[in-house]
Amino acid sequence: MICLTLLSLNYEELKALVKDKKIPLVICDHDTFTENLEKAGRLLKEKKKFMRVCTKSVRVPELVKFVEKQEFVNGILAFNSAELLFYAKEYQIANILLGYPVYSDIDAEELCQAAKVDGVNVTVMIDNAEHVKLLETHAKVNNIQLNTLIEIDISYHFLGQTVGVLRSPLKQKDEILQLAKAIENADNLSLRGIMGYEAQNASLGDDKFLYRWVKSKSREYVNLMRDDIVNALNDAGYAMDVVNGGGSGCFQENLEEPSITEIGIGSLLFKPHIFDTITSLSEFDPSLFFVIQIVRKPRDNVATAFSGGYVS
Repeated sequence: MICLTLLSLNYEELKALVKDKKIPLVICDHDTFTENLEKAGRLLKEKKKFMRVCTKSVRVPELVKFVEKQEFVNGILAFNSAELLFYAKEYQIANILLGYPVYSDIDAEELCQAAKVDGVNVTVMIDNAEHVKLLETHAKVNNIQLNTLIEIDISYHFLGQTVGVLRSPLKQKDEILQLAKAIENADNLSLRGIMGYEAQNASLGDDKFLYRWVKSKSREYVNLMRDDIVNALNDAGYAMDVVNGGGSGCFQENLEEPSITEIGIGSLLFKPHIFDTITSLSEFDPSLFFVIQIVRKPRDNVATAFSGGYVS
């Protein structure tokens, strides 16, 4: 990746910049990236919320570290256990949350090795009792403590269809409380809070009436459900240190949700094309671009671009 300020370069200068580079390649406009981060930060600080940078979207360690250092950022939301271990060892990032559960001994062991790095706090997603057993077994052998979040499913059901993604089997309060009890009974695990990712609100645009209507109904449902679960856990004596929700496409709405403590944000910093139809993101600008070669002209009005599929 090349990081630079693009606004000062004209087309010929851009061509010269990539002429001797191996293509395909990616160019990041670092100034625009930083401006997007600052815009999000101002809104987060106004509402006294935090951001957690999602590494599945920001795939460049130096950019991740740059974002993570900001005062309004809680830490990173890692993609898998190997990546989590990498950021723990190579960057000593203090607060790392694994975005997905683990189901293998190899993954659980990597989490434990990351938790052994001085100053690194590891939190893992859990949504069933088997996750608890696996993590407790490895944490006990390694003599370390692992933090956990319970992941809840907050997909929305509309006309018999599921809108969003089925991120977890947990929707009912009694099931969630039962899992919280299992974590409490584990010697080497502790419960920090919950996560509820609302893909239906984070990815749908506003260009169609049906989308806008579904998102408004989903927003009402998600806010009530998440708040209800947080209240139930608080009433049962579980302190909710972390309530993670949202996504880049709906983070402004999440800012208004009282129970939310932090919001997962990643792709917003690049402002990809898929966000063009989300009205609330209009003040953010694209900061990431890719370069591909035209290698063939089978017709005057047709060009063949090499490696476009690889980039996408």
